[in-house]
Amino acid sequence: MLAVLVVQATLLLVGTLGLTISFVWLSNLDAHSGYWAAVLGPLLLNGVAAGLTFMPAASLVVGGVEPEHAGSASGLLQTTQQLGGAIGLAVIVSVYSIGAVPGQFDPGARTAFLTTAAFTALAFTITALVVRTRDKTPTAIA
Repeated sequence: MLAVLVVQATLLLVGTLGLTISFVWLSNLDAHSGYWAAVLGPLLLNGVAAGLTFMPAASLVVGGVEPEHAGSASGLLQTTQQLGGAIGLAVIVSVYSIGAVPGQFDPGARTAFLTTAAFTALAFTITALVVRTRDKTPTAIA
C-alpha cells in the first residue's frame, strides 16, 4: 500500500510540474514562433503531464474512503473537476481579455499562460504539502 501511495504522489508531483513547465513554455509564444519548438513541444509535454496527473488524483480520492462511499467520492471528484475547470477557464479568459489588443493574439496570451502556470504551480505546492505517503494501516499494540 505504501509503494502505491509513493507512486501516486510522485506521478502527481511530476505531472503538475510538467504542466507548469508547459504553460511557462507556451507563454513565450509570439507571432514569429515556429510550430515545432513553440507549440508542439509544450503541447506534447502538457498532454503527458495531464495524463500523469488525473488518474493518480482520482485513485487517491477514491482510495481514501470506505468502499461504501466510493461512488459518492467519485461523483464529488468529477463535480469538483468540472466546476474547477469552468472557473479556471473563466479566470484565464478574463486575464487574457484584460491584456488583449483587438486583432492580435500575443498581448493577452502571455499573461494568460503565466496565470495558468501559477495555478499548476499552486497544485504542485498543495500536492507536495498535503499528500502523505506514509502507510495508513493500523499497527497492533502488543
